[in-house]
Amino acid sequence: MDRKFDIFGTAKVRDAENRLEAVTVKLDSANKELEKNKLELSILSKIFELTASAQGGNTLSESFLNTLIEFAGAVNAVLLMADAGNLTVKSFKGFPNDALKQVKISTAANFVKVLQDKKDVVSREELYKLPEFVEDDVFVDMRFYLEPDVFIPLMCRGELLGIITLGGISDKERLNQSIGSLYLFGCYMSSALSNEKLLSQRDFLSKELSVALEKKDAPLQRLNKAFASLSLLDAEKLKSAALRLAFETVDVDKAIFFLRSEDEISLVSMVSAGIPVLETKKILFEIDDDFIAKLRENKKPVFLEASRIHETMTACKCNQDTASVLIESGLVLYIPFVSNERLVALLALGPKRSGEEFNSLELELLSLIAFHLAAVIDNAKLFEAGVLDGLTNTHTRRFFEHRLEYELAVGMHYRTQRVLCLIMADLDHFKNINDTYGHQVGDQVLRDFAKIIFGNIRMTDMFARYGGEEFVIIMPEVDLKEGGVIARRMQQSVASFTFLPRDLSLKITASFGVASFPDFAKTKDELIKAADEALYKSKERGRNRVTLCNEK
Repeated sequence: MDRKFDIFGTAKVRDAENRLEAVTVKLDSANKELEKNKLELSILSKIFELTASAQGGNTLSESFLNTLIEFAGAVNAVLLMADAGNLTVKSFKGFPNDALKQVKISTAANFVKVLQDKKDVVSREELYKLPEFVEDDVFVDMRFYLEPDVFIPLMCRGELLGIITLGGISDKERLNQSIGSLYLFGCYMSSALSNEKLLSQRDFLSKELSVALEKKDAPLQRLNKAFASLSLLDAEKLKSAALRLAFETVDVDKAIFFLRSEDEISLVSMVSAGIPVLETKKILFEIDDDFIAKLRENKKPVFLEASRIHETMTACKCNQDTASVLIESGLVLYIPFVSNERLVALLALGPKRSGEEFNSLELELLSLIAFHLAAVIDNAKLFEAGVLDGLTNTHTRRFFEHRLEYELAVGMHYRTQRVLCLIMADLDHFKNINDTYGHQVGDQVLRDFAKIIFGNIRMTDMFARYGGEEFVIIMPEVDLKEGGVIARRMQQSVASFTFLPRDLSLKITASFGVASFPDFAKTKDELIKAADEALYKSKERGRNRVTLCNEK
């Protein structure tokens, strides 16, 4: 109908109906997205709750599988655990009780190796597209029994702890959108399964201590209380805990606690008492030393008379400086901390103040301390390996991106949207440091820079290495103005600090970019882009400065 002859207004009514229909479609889409986010948040909260809980092994595994089925819209789920070269079913949902009893998959199978190398959540369709994947008889049999649509590998120090499969997922779009969250679930599931082992070890330890407490009261009660106060994942606290617990058990005034180094080739002195720090730095125990190997195999404290230390160390081909320091320091008792057949730490003690020998009860209690703390240290390292950068001890970029998604999702569901600040930082002219002084000096500068930033943020903030010399900080409940103040404090702290790698004296600066949600960004990508552009402006304007995303 020609609009100029439409005297009844029919065209206007149709236009209004069309606009109303378009708005209705958008509203329906927004409501669906809102429900999806609400579900994801509720599932994430439940995952965190399960990870921190003290449920028994089977109950915990079943709770995780139920939660994953609900989140991914799956019909079935299976948890396979690696043991003695095979993956066997530990827990499952959505299958008859006796359907999976015979399932046993070699960890050497092609698809298992592919998942281990991939270290990420993979759908069955994606697996087929990988050039290194081969559909052999093992994979065909596995598909017949487990009916998987998606694989979630559970990793531990680069090795496969287990695999979760989810099947019967009809909504492939929903699956694609949830891949990132499934990866995060896998990280927490790995930590929870490791904690499960610690729970059984802690039960054993509690029984042993209860028996000991009947024989000796006061000192052992203090020891038991000290165990109870330990945090399972607080690696910093563990460094001094070993000395404190040893002093609670035996009356000595000299001790050194060694921890397995990051490169896995030696034991490094972490904390000491009664011995000069410069002396402890001369001690070098290689993991492959005969003396260390024997400690690992025996798993029991070893007493060395002072007169035999040099002879023993020479026979075991230990470093001569090490033998000299041990003799001068008078360290005579060596307690290995062994977890999963790996020596993760070593405690060396001097003689008792009284001059008496260590009695059998004291040696047994020291063994219990080592047994318990070895598992705790191993678990702390396991968790850190999945989410922390090995050089700077900051979080990884991947974990940062998942955490940012979660924080933004939480922020959008507050009645009044919760603010969040993102700070990006970059060391100025860092390439010149590597080119002039070498990468080892550059690595030390990065470590020192990270320590400065850690000293300027809260426990609730998240600090991550974004790439190379670039870092990011997530600061919930901080707006753009407050974020700018904090970033300037960081910038000034870096500029005033003297970096001293290899006895050099370096002055280094850093540039910062600051953005905030929701005023200047509505999504994760927008927020990262805004902070990155602000950082670029700081670089462009001469470096060693802070730029807010709303500055021209």
